[in-house]
Amino acid sequence: MNLDSITFIQNTSFNHKNIQVFGSRGWIDKTNDDFTEKDLKIFEREIHRLELSLKSGERFEEKYNIVLLHYPPFDNRGNPNEFVDLMVKYNVQTCIYGHLHSEEGHRSVVEGNISGIDFICSSADYINFDPIEIKRCVK
Repeated sequence: MNLDSITFIQNTSFNHKNIQVFGSRGWIDKTNDDFTEKDLKIFEREIHRLELSLKSGERFEEKYNIVLLHYPPFDNRGNPNEFVDLMVKYNVQTCIYGHLHSEEGHRSVVEGNISGIDFICSSADYINFDPIEIKRCVK
């Protein structure tokens, strides 16, 4: 299997022209009823990994910055959590996340512009398995 055309993002970023892509798995929010001390360790590790990824970027004000997360960066009430705080600090324009599946999960989707960041849920069943266009501002 030839993986030469794939770039893995772990504690790093990917740059193409004036676009930077960062990523982390993220984790369930601390307000989740099932959140444990083990989850806290993972949550804090993923915050650290996202910050490492963001720190690997170049001249943020001149780039269009996109963060990819598996887990949504919101608490159980749909409020931004610490992942969003980091994205604001590093001038991220768009965050794409997934993880929310089925009608129950889809009720927890948060999209739109929050704290200056456009949030998009890309869970395959949520978008009906139809690719979505990521629009960006041209400077």
